[in-house]
Amino acid sequence: MCMGLENRHLESDTLLPNHRDILLGNALKDLTSDSDVLAIYLAGSLARGTFDN
Repeated sequence: MCMGLENRHLESDTLLPNHRDILLGNALKDLTSDSDVLAIYLAGSLARGTFDN
């Protein structure tokens, strides 16, 4: 039973980097189009691209 759950999560986890890239792209697009935003600062693992997959 646990093995089935683990496999299901492993499959969905492989899609996370793609979803993360889409979300980040949408956020950056929104922020860069807003004239009230003066700067965007990405830091940590998100900026380095070394986040957990």
